[in-house]
Amino acid sequence: MELYNINKLRRKILPFNKIEDNKNVYEFLSFKTMIENYPFKVLYLDKDTYGTFLSEEQVINFLEHLKNEFDYTVSLEHIKSIKTDIFNSIPIEYYDLRDFTKKVQSHKPKKKEPNPEAIRLKNIHKYKNHLHNVCHIKKFKKIMSLDFEFKDDTITEAGISFYIPRENKLVHHYYIIKEHVIDPHDQTLSNNQRNKARKQKKFHFGKTRIIGIEHLKRIVYELIEESDCLVGHNIQSDFKLLDFTIDDLKKQNKKIIDTFFLMPAISGEYPNHTLRELCIELNINHSFMHNAGNDAAYTLICALRVRKYLRDNKQKINKY
Repeated sequence: MELYNINKLRRKILPFNKIEDNKNVYEFLSFKTMIENYPFKVLYLDKDTYGTFLSEEQVINFLEHLKNEFDYTVSLEHIKSIKTDIFNSIPIEYYDLRDFTKKVQSHKPKKKEPNPEAIRLKNIHKYKNHLHNVCHIKKFKKIMSLDFEFKDDTITEAGISFYIPRENKLVHHYYIIKEHVIDPHDQTLSNNQRNKARKQKKFHFGKTRIIGIEHLKRIVYELIEESDCLVGHNIQSDFKLLDFTIDDLKKQNKKIIDTFFLMPAISGEYPNHTLRELCIELNINHSFMHNAGNDAAYTLICALRVRKYLRDNKQKINKY
């Protein structure tokens, strides 16, 4: 919809040298926002149209001049009551604001029900690179899944999992930085710290190692070097802790699978889902999330499960 304010137009048509700005800006803009998507051309009259700047004769002449330019004239009802004669003489079909609002709403097009399959395919295409890498995960020599827990941009825990397709082998590691081991028997712990201490004891996939931060970084860098595909959930946030970027890894010909972007392949929804929600969608049993070791393992399992889903439903999706 095209909407015009008479105070703006008259500057070009009538010989006024000094015109004040519209005093009903909020009212005008609210109305404009409401109707801007409709196929009408509307002239909006406000209370400053009358008396101060324009005589009744000027208003009629002005509207007569514009009668072929607009579909409707609209103003507030209380203005109509002030200048009844003017509104009876308007050569462009007139509505007060309330009635015109109803008219506009009656023209509102009905929304089509979204096609879930069409949405899913559209989102799959958007995140095609991640899905392509998932579909070809068996072609990689070594896939590394990475997850960090951190506090104030300092790594406190690390989870590293591997999948070696040639051997069909999964390996999981969990590291706690020695300065951040929490004693669950410490009576001064807050509820959050006590919950964290409990999670540190609940690594489901092997033994826990306590090491220093520099030792951990050396291990991570070496393992990244050995791997040709890296997996994570919102992986960019983990790489930032290592002063890496996705682009840095791509320059090294590393392939990336971010499970954050895999949900469209399953449900068609946008990828703003947590790892827990992805596990639920894929029917993966999970517990004690935010233990970095568990999260790294579940992330890798999710990627493998999505691959299986895509293979089982290949008749419904594009080939990658």
